[in-house]
Amino acid sequence: MKKHARQLIINNMVYLLEQYHFDEITIKMLCAECGINRSTFYAHFKDKYETYEEIKRFHMANYNSLMDNIERSIINDPENRKIYIQQYFTNMFHYIYTYQKFFTSVLVLHPQRDFVVDLIKLKKVRFEILISKAASLQDVNFFLDYTIGGQIASIYSWLKDGCQEDPKKMADIMYRNIIKINR
Repeated sequence: MKKHARQLIINNMVYLLEQYHFDEITIKMLCAECGINRSTFYAHFKDKYETYEEIKRFHMANYNSLMDNIERSIINDPENRKIYIQQYFTNMFHYIYTYQKFFTSVLVLHPQRDFVVDLIKLKKVRFEILISKAASLQDVNFFLDYTIGGQIASIYSWLKDGCQEDPKKMADIMYRNIIKINR
C-alpha cells in the first residue's frame, strides 16, 4: 500500500498540474484528489515541492538514459551516426508523447520556469555530447542555442496543438532540420 500511495500522490500531482499552476496547488487539494489523509501524504513527502522535484528528477533521469543509449550507439557504430541521431529524436518524441499530460502541464498550460530552464540546460549539455560524437562544427555554442531553442519551440507547439502529428513524424521533421535536408 505504501508504494501505491506514493504513486497515487505523484499521479494526482500531475493531474492537478494540468488544472492549476504549481503555486496554486495545496497539500489539502492534493490529498482530496488522492482520497488520502494529510498524514499519508507526509509519510511519503515533506511538501509539495519534494513531490514536484521527484517528478522532475524522474523525467530528467529518463532523458539522460535515452541520451546515454544513443551516445553508446554512436561510439560503438560511428558509421551509422545519422541513424542514431534520428533515433534520438524518435525516442525523445515518443517519450514526450507517453508523458504528454505532464509535459503539456509544465510547458504549455502552466509553464514551470525552473523545469523549462533545467530541460534546456540538460538538452544543451547532452546534445553537445551527441553532436561532438557525430560531427565537427564551428561556433558550437551558438549552434546549440539555436538548435535547442528550435526544438523546445517545436515541442511546445506540438504539445499545444494536442500532439496531432505522430511522434515519428515529429522526429523526422527535427532530423531533417538538423541535417538540413528536405526542409
